[in-house]
Amino acid sequence: MRVRSSIVLSCLLFTIPLSLPAQRPMTLEEAIGTARSQSVAALQAKHAFVSTYWAYRSYQASRLPSLNLYGNLMNFDRSLTLLQSYEDGTFRYANSYNLQNSIGLSVAQNVTFTGGRLSVYSDLRRIDQYGAFKNLTWYSQPITVSYTQPLFAYNQFKWDKLIEPKEYEIGRGTSTYDGMSIARAIVEYIHEYGHGAKTLFATHYHELNDLEEMYPRVRNFHIAVKEVGTQVIFLRKMREGGTAHSFGIHVARMAGMPKEVIQSAENTLKALEMNDSQHLVSARKGQIKKPVQTKAGTLESDGSLQLSFFQLDDPTLESLRDKLAAADLNNMTPLQAFDLLRSMKDELGV
Repeated sequence: MRVRSSIVLSCLLFTIPLSLPAQRPMTLEEAIGTARSQSVAALQAKHAFVSTYWAYRSYQASRLPSLNLYGNLMNFDRSLTLLQSYEDGTFRYANSYNLQNSIGLSVAQNVTFTGGRLSVYSDLRRIDQYGAFKNLTWYSQPITVSYTQPLFAYNQFKWDKLIEPKEYEIGRGTSTYDGMSIARAIVEYIHEYGHGAKTLFATHYHELNDLEEMYPRVRNFHIAVKEVGTQVIFLRKMREGGTAHSFGIHVARMAGMPKEVIQSAENTLKALEMNDSQHLVSARKGQIKKPVQTKAGTLESDGSLQLSFFQLDDPTLESLRDKLAAADLNNMTPLQAFDLLRSMKDELGV
């Protein structure tokens, strides 16, 4: 009985660990690495990007010519084939005893604007006959050009030309979730292991607003703005609370980006927010006209934004300014004023 009790006690001592390892806090590099590799959003963005990347590579490959070298070497055939005579219906066996070798080369190219396929090919075949009828035969096919055009099918190549580049842009844009995941992990790391350090964390990810509800020492602040129509005026005041969107396009407008670029960016942003590739294609469709640069606006006393008419370092606008300065408005006829406006419009390219 004593021996059995000692054996049981020894087993318990071996199964129970004598000392538990101390829990070590994660370093900043480990937190960033964990966010990159284990975050759900990061993994989702990574797989979406990989899928669209290889689809785009396949689309690019379909627009290139394909070279195909094919062959059938050392094809030995020795068999008996049952044949029936058409004259009297009798059966007989035909002996096949030969060696065949063939090789060929083909070049094919998909035609995007028609949806067809153009190919050029040539091959060479050698047949060595053995047995009672020993013979050597060569068969060659010269350079042959063929074109295949589907008549009752839509042009898949033209459709892929519109869709695949945009799908790749969308997939590449989803990789920004990786950066958002890293930003969230850094905030959590500073909050948990920063020893109460006061940190000003500036980010444009408004998706991080919920961290204020999750962690007691996190506070959201934003820069106050005033929207006047399609314009945004930064009031240079910090207010408590988060914001629901960013103002990247508005900043681009204030920086003097051409209005055609701003309109195209707004349409693209709407399509991306809808997560609709068809809307993205229609939003991006069109030609950007000649850009007209403008200076940043000035804030008036009533809060309105007054844009400058001239950009002095633009030669086109300098020429328009010189024309207006040289024009005698008091002695100009309506026809002369019309000609002046038309020449200015032609110079701007609008």
